Amino acid sequence: MQWCEQALISIGHPNQPAASEFFQGNLEVVPVWYHTLLNLARTHVNSSAVPLLEEAPRPFVNFRKELILQICQEYGLDPVQSGLMLDEEQ
Repeated sequence: MQWCEQALISIGHPNQPAASEFFQGNLEVVPVWYHTLLNLARTHVNSSAVPLLEEAPRPFVNFRKELILQICQEYGLDPVQSGLMLDEEQ
């Protein structure tokens, strides 16, 4: 967590990220600083610098797939043709 806090300060975002930065009204927003932080983290991971960082597992991928399949089954839809499921989720 310390690496993240220091990285946020270095990119000019001294506060803890808040959900309100990502959701504004009914819109989902990805702030510019978040893209910068992701690039910084990826560069750090690829450099094998200390502290060693890893990508967090994506916990909702299986849940999302199961939910989409359930919805499509209920409504008689094809998951891919309906646009609800991405090709890599099959």
